[in-house]
Amino acid sequence: MPRSSQTLPPTSSGNAGRKNPEEELMSEVTQPKPVAVAAPPFSFGQLLPWLIITAMMLLVALYFISAEQGVSALLSGTAVHEWVHDGRHLLGFPCH
Repeated sequence: MPRSSQTLPPTSSGNAGRKNPEEELMSEVTQPKPVAVAAPPFSFGQLLPWLIITAMMLLVALYFISAEQGVSALLSGTAVHEWVHDGRHLLGFPCH
């Protein structure tokens, strides 16, 4: 029984095989024109609560980094001082 290959012999055509009609060559690809996307409108009244909450959180963080375990300490012990020690030096607050 002769053995035959399942692969087809090569053809001399440059378009051998199947061609996807939706596939384009790299040189034929065009970019779609950009579409302008408008930012959603918001009012200052919608933004104000978020700004207040963020400012309060930053002030609390600044207090713990700068003044806690100093002259006015709300918490006893040195745990807070040790947790924020490197940040205190990084921001230029003396602590020793």
